[in-house]
Amino acid sequence: MGASFRRKTFDATVMFPGLPPKVLGTKNESSLVFSYDFSLGLEYLFINNFSGYLGYKFLGMTKNKNFGSSFQHLIELGVGANF
Repeated sequence: MGASFRRKTFDATVMFPGLPPKVLGTKNESSLVFSYDFSLGLEYLFINNFSGYLGYKFLGMTKNKNFGSSFQHLIELGVGANF
């Protein structure tokens, strides 16, 4: 758990061949938000020096003014060698 500085930017631009780009609008918002994560992992040692890993991680942040909250679900899969 912790605090994060979150910045969201939205730019709308129209481009036509032979003409310079025209910016229709820009929106920037930033604020201090509450952030959190949860992790769960399992590691299996195949033989003395080789292992496999399977993990799950959930990351989240609270709402940033007009922008909604943010969530990420990550699945990790790995193999490792110790030498």
